[in-house]
Parts: sequence; structure tokens; C-alpha cells
Amino acid sequence: VVATGSANKLDFIRSQNAIAIDYNSTNYFETLKENSSSGFDAAIDFTNQKSFNNSFKLLKKGGKLITCG
Repeated sequence: VVATGSANKLDFIRSQNAIAIDYNSTNYFETLKENSSSGFDAAIDFTNQKSFNNSFKLLKKGGKLITCG
């Protein structure tokens, strides 16, 4: 599991045994790509259309994108 969050949420994400990526200080989509060479099985995106489009690009064939927002 890989999750993005702001700096104050990263310790919580790590406490859930997930890879934590700070979306404010990195190009987090590039970092997400680096964490899954074959694409993700699923992504949950809570932000906006641009982010939804980028999340879709991170999925492997047959992967699921869940959008909220």
C-alpha cells in the first residue's frame, strides 16, 4: 500500500504499514510510479479531475480507479 498525505499525516500513514509520500514536497505521481513498476491494482483519489487522470495512468491493465470529490 502506498499513500500520499501532507507532512503531518506521514507518521500515521507509516504506522499503517504503508509507504508514505508527501504530496506537498515531491512530484508525488513520479514517486508513485517508482513504487510500482507494473502499475497499481487500484487507486483511490479524493481530489480533482487532473489528479483523477494522473491516477488512472498509474493503474495496471484492468486496475480500478475509485474517485471521491
